[in-house]
Amino acid sequence: MREKIQRFMMGRYGNDNLNQCLILGALVVMLLELFLHSTVLMILGYLIWGCSIYRMFSRKIDQRYQENMLYLNKTKGLRHRFSCFAKGLQDRRNRYFTCPFCAQIVRVPKGRGKIEITCPSCHRHFDRKS
Repeated sequence: MREKIQRFMMGRYGNDNLNQCLILGALVVMLLELFLHSTVLMILGYLIWGCSIYRMFSRKIDQRYQENMLYLNKTKGLRHRFSCFAKGLQDRRNRYFTCPFCAQIVRVPKGRGKIEITCPSCHRHFDRKS
């Protein structure tokens, strides 16, 4: 069965970040529809879900790649902030700051007061309170 699926997907685009976002968006809209009982939301959820399936099975790989790269470029800042926030939640002993010059994430130990941080990427200095 696995080989049949692999043969079917050969030459097709598959899943990417934009597809994952579309599927998540469709799920959120469909959950909202459960509580609000709106036909418009139901149709919108199915359209978003259908768009993600169309993209997944599409044979126009170059166009789907360009769409995904546009999505990644537009959401780069938001994804960077979220990854910094997620790292901060996982690691309780350290704080994470973003270098204001090069946007590199810098890890600093907590509880040291106001310190001068040197970015390992661009070697510039900036002050933050840990």
